[in-house]
Amino acid sequence: MNLNSNCLSTLPFRNLERSWLWLLAVVAACVLCGCEEKDVRSRVKWSPDGRAALVVASDGVHLADADGQLSPVLFGESYPICWMPDSSHVVACRHEEEKTWGAAAQYLPRDVQEQVAESARKLRPILLAHTGDWNHWSKEEEEKLKNIDMTFSDAVMVYLRDYDDGALKKEIGDKVPEFMNSSVKIDVVQLYRMSAGAAQLERVLYRTAASVKEIRPSSNGKAVAVVEGSRDATGTSVVQLMVLLTAGGAPVNVARGVARFPDWSADGKALAYIEKVGSAGSMVSGSLRRRAIFDGYDRLLKEPGGVQELAVTAFDPYARVRCLKDGRIVFSSAEVSLPAAPDSQSNRSMLFCVDPKYARPIPLVAERFRYWLGDQAEFFAVSPDGRLVAVVCQCGEVYVLDVGAAKLTEVQARELDSETYKRAAFMPDWRSNDELTFCGPPGKVDDGHRIADVVMYSISSGKGRSLSDGWPAEARAFLNKPETPQQRSGEKAK
Repeated sequence: MNLNSNCLSTLPFRNLERSWLWLLAVVAACVLCGCEEKDVRSRVKWSPDGRAALVVASDGVHLADADGQLSPVLFGESYPICWMPDSSHVVACRHEEEKTWGAAAQYLPRDVQEQVAESARKLRPILLAHTGDWNHWSKEEEEKLKNIDMTFSDAVMVYLRDYDDGALKKEIGDKVPEFMNSSVKIDVVQLYRMSAGAAQLERVLYRTAASVKEIRPSSNGKAVAVVEGSRDATGTSVVQLMVLLTAGGAPVNVARGVARFPDWSADGKALAYIEKVGSAGSMVSGSLRRRAIFDGYDRLLKEPGGVQELAVTAFDPYARVRCLKDGRIVFSSAEVSLPAAPDSQSNRSMLFCVDPKYARPIPLVAERFRYWLGDQAEFFAVSPDGRLVAVVCQCGEVYVLDVGAAKLTEVQARELDSETYKRAAFMPDWRSNDELTFCGPPGKVDDGHRIADVVMYSISSGKGRSLSDGWPAEARAFLNKPETPQQRSGEKAK
C-alpha cells in the first residue's frame, strides 16, 4: 500500500483486464503507487560545501567528486535523499517490506485496519470456491470481486495469509499465485554520517506505510521537513507536511493538503509551503503560507506557530517553494487571469517572488520568456546566493534566469523525446554559484545506446563537461537506451 510499489506488480488479479476489480485496483494503485508522469527526480545532489555529490544511480546511491569519480554503492535504492547543512550527514528514505499482519498493522490507522479485515473476509470465500487456474475468473466471480474495496490490496493479501486456518493454503496448493505473495511497503527515513566515503547509520527518524515524497533539511541542522502521501479508509488522497527532529522524537504535524516541495526559511526557524484551500469546478486554489517551527533560540515550539498567508496561488501538487537568504520566497504557480485569449501564456506555471514583509507577489519571468519555459516552471533550482534560477523544461532544455538582470539564458538546448525525458531527465542542482549539474547531451557516443550524460556546466565560461563519462554501465543505465528483448537474448546467447 505504499506509493513506491510498481503500479501493477503487486495488484491481485492483475490478469483480469476486463473485470471491474482490475479497473478499480489500477485507479487506486496509480494514485497510491505514485504513477506520476510529471515528476522529475533529483539524481545529483551536491553537498553544501560542494565537495561531494549524492548520485541516485541505477544501481543505488553513490558519492561523486567534482570530476565525476564515483564511490562504491553506499546503499541500495533510496529516495528521496538530502544532505544536512554540515555536509557530513545525509537523510535518506529507504524502502522495506512487512510480510506479516502483526508487523504491518502497526503502521496502519485503526480505520484502515478494519477496512482491510473486512475486505479480506469478503474475499476469502471467493478464493476458496474458485476452480481452475488463477488467471481466469467467471463473470459471477468478477461481479463479486468488484464489490470488494481493494484500495489496500497488498495489506489484504498479508491479512489473508496470516489469518488462514489452512483451508486457503490447501486450496492454492503448491503453485502460489503472485498476488498472494504481496507485502506492505514501508518507507524508513534514516540519518547517516558520511565518513571516509562510507555511510554509517546513526538513527532511524521515522517509519511509515505512507510514501515519503520529499525531504528538506533545515539550515540549523535540527530537523527535516517531510512530505508524505497516503490514502485514508475512504480512499481519499492525503498529503501531509511534518517535521522530524534529527535528534529523534515524535513527528510534528504542520499541515495537510500541501504541495510537494516546501522549504525552510534562511535561519531554519520556519517552514514555507503551499496548501490547498478550496476549489470551484476545475479550478483549485492554494495559499503560500509560513509557520514558525523553532523559536529565536532554535528550540522547538510546543506547537507550530500561527499561519502567515503570503499569497493566493493556483494549487499544483508539484508546486515548489524556495526561501532566499535575504528573506524573499520564490515559488511556482499559474498566474490565472480570466478572461484570456486561447493562446495566452498567462495560465502557464510561472515563477514568482514575495517578500514576507509586504506579501505582494511579483513575477520573476518576463512575459516574453514564458513560452520558452513551457509549463514546468515548478522544476527549478536556486543558486546558493539566490541570484540565479535554473529551470528544466518539459522537453529537457535547461534555462538559467538571472533574477536581478531579468535575463534568461539557455544552457542546454537539445530537446529530448518523451521516452528519453522520462527515463533520463533529472532536476538541475547547483554545486556553487557558478557550476550547475543537469542532464545533457552525451559527451561522446560509444555503442549507440548512450542518450544523455550528467553534465557540469560553468555559467561564467559557458561550457560544460561530462561527469558520467567514465561511470560503469550498471550505474548509468538510466542515461542509456533500454535494451530490446533481442539485445538481451543476444547477450545471453553469447
